[in-house]
Amino acid sequence: MPTQIAYTPAEWALLLGAPALTALVLIHAAPCSPRLADRKLSLAIAAMTEPVRQGATSELIQAVMDTVRAGPAARWPAAYPRDLGEVGQWALAGCRQVAALLAQKAPEAEAYARWLISIGKQVALVHEHHSRQGYSSETHNERQHLALEVLAAAFDMSISTT
Repeated sequence: MPTQIAYTPAEWALLLGAPALTALVLIHAAPCSPRLADRKLSLAIAAMTEPVRQGATSELIQAVMDTVRAGPAARWPAAYPRDLGEVGQWALAGCRQVAALLAQKAPEAEAYARWLISIGKQVALVHEHHSRQGYSSETHNERQHLALEVLAAAFDMSISTT
């Protein structure tokens, strides 16, 4: 794969893990059950193999999707915080690393960042049907929207343009 060759193994692993990092930013923006967190992560990983709408794909997106479809590949970063309270900030820092890598090496950086944000938007739409005490669906939506804005800022984009 010519695209993969352009990256070191660590950089490629970071790009493969970017959808999971994106999902983690959204998951940690609003409290949710472990079951819902698992659903959100599963959705993000599944989105890595779903067809991208016409015109929104790039060679890099296709290479990542092909790698995931090909079988066992690092889709989850090897090192991550064990303290759940730190995971959201760690994931956001990882997204910033992805953005820096894309800016440095990927001519299709904007398309890849838009793809990640579209995955984030899908993750944000998944919510629990029952309300947690003191936590409304409206609060969930506000936190998810704010997390999407922070994520878009990490990729130097606006969510209104994605």
